[in-house]
Amino acid sequence: MQRNPEKRKDVDFYRRIHGTKNGCELAQLSVGGQRSVPKKILGLGVVIRNWRLIRVAVLGILIGLGIYGVSSPSLLASAGLVIFAYSAWLLFLEGRGIIIDEQTLSFPIRPLAWLPIFALTRARLPVVQVSDLTYVGSWMGMERVLLNHQSDRQTLIFQDRDARRRFFEIMKRRLPMIDIYRVQRPNPG
Repeated sequence: MQRNPEKRKDVDFYRRIHGTKNGCELAQLSVGGQRSVPKKILGLGVVIRNWRLIRVAVLGILIGLGIYGVSSPSLLASAGLVIFAYSAWLLFLEGRGIIIDEQTLSFPIRPLAWLPIFALTRARLPVVQVSDLTYVGSWMGMERVLLNHQSDRQTLIFQDRDARRRFFEIMKRRLPMIDIYRVQRPNPG
């Protein structure tokens, strides 16, 4: 895989101009499952997106439109519109990703623990209120993490292990005293 020399020049130029002299942080953004060139994000901090859920939302939009188009004057067409509407809402929620800036953490709220793909709205939580992170295992190949497992029990879904680890590293840098747990499953047999 050959790297683009133009991008490399841009990063070196960025580091020369901004560097770490004035306290600027460089954040890794994910693009299509790969990391892109480090960039400073003005006012946003770090964004971690779940590209699998974004693909599911786009697929749901297409399926909803297809059902509506095929069976337009019926009750099934209404179901197609409901699928379309929720998928568009899920795309809006997941497209923004999990946003970590200096003071807040913004993420989709998942009210049903047994169905973590179901998201209703977004929440903003001050980073200092996050007391612990708990890795609870995977769900359909995606990594699940609980925020404040003792009180809030908000579920975050990451597309893979690397995204979850990156989130843990970022939170550990923001809050050096944060507790990170892993739920141990009993061995079968």
